[in-house]
Amino acid sequence: MYNRPVIVAFDTCTKTISVSSADRVWTREGPLKGNRSLYEGLLDVLGQESIKEKAIRAMIFTVGPGSFTGVRIGIATALGFYYTAGVSLYPVHTLLALAHAAQVEGDVHVSMPAYGGEYYYAAYQISHEKDHVITPPCLVKELPGSVTFPSPVMTVAEALIRMGLRGNPSLPPIQPVYVGVSDAERGR
Repeated sequence: MYNRPVIVAFDTCTKTISVSSADRVWTREGPLKGNRSLYEGLLDVLGQESIKEKAIRAMIFTVGPGSFTGVRIGIATALGFYYTAGVSLYPVHTLLALAHAAQVEGDVHVSMPAYGGEYYYAAYQISHEKDHVITPPCLVKELPGSVTFPSPVMTVAEALIRMGLRGNPSLPPIQPVYVGVSDAERGR
């Protein structure tokens, strides 16, 4: 399908699983069904031959916050491509990717539901050159009432592709991002 090395992006941390290249987008609503959902998306976007030919040059992917399973499946998939095909890895915080999915420049506030009625929240100043953190990602009980939260106009994977390869690739280990503490850490 591809005669050139490609960059692929994917998100397994939000409610809509998405995979994107510069030419194609695949999405699936609902919970991640194991690694099969992500693999189906990779096959749809890249085709069987591209995966076999190791045509993927780099992967941009979300590392959390998100569902425990989604975060780990995404990271494990990226690491699998790194170890078997030497693919360069570019992990991105899920909330930063959501800010880019809104396609708004300037101050962008983003949130996503967490468990127990709480929210993951962050604020960024988005520009084409460089993003700046205004409020670092955190877990909050209430969202700020004085700000507007833009709606995404594209999938997270599409936003990751548009963000491009920023900085140097990361080397394993890739750490998942968890803003809050787990039930085990809380002693539940």
